[in-house]
Amino acid sequence: MSAQDFNFSQLAKYLKPGASQDLNKFLESLPDHVGKTALITVGVVWAVVAALGLYTMVQTKELASIKSELSEKAAIQPKIPNIKTSSVSNDALKKKVDTLKKVYPSLNFETKQNQVTLSGQELQTYSQFREALGHVANIDRRWVASIETLCVGRECKGNKLNAVVALNTVSVQ
Repeated sequence: MSAQDFNFSQLAKYLKPGASQDLNKFLESLPDHVGKTALITVGVVWAVVAALGLYTMVQTKELASIKSELSEKAAIQPKIPNIKTSSVSNDALKKKVDTLKKVYPSLNFETKQNQVTLSGQELQTYSQFREALGHVANIDRRWVASIETLCVGRECKGNKLNAVVALNTVSVQ
């Protein structure tokens, strides 16, 4: 719709000084033309609409306060770190274990994936076994050791001293 299509003379008719008096006359004669029942119905509908508008405003205000509370609580909630473990490479593990084989010749060392199997056949080498187990657990400060199996004594099947230590790297994301 363009400005040329708009009828300004029609609008000027509603803005005349006598237009408010015409509206007043119309509203006063409305009950005679429409009927009181229709006016009461319209009044009830307007009251319901006004009540719904008020209820919506109150609920919107409550919702806004709940939203701000939620955002405040989310802001002070700490971020939980994600801890990721990954296996130590077999080549790096073999290099470290080769040095331990030279230091503890009476013990057997085997590497498989990220695990080191430490074994001894005699109970007399227990002190060396204990020290070697400590060295394996602390072989590299970036690696985390966990003892998978540990058996010492006559109850062990096979070797009298046996331990399997898994080595992993831990990263926090």
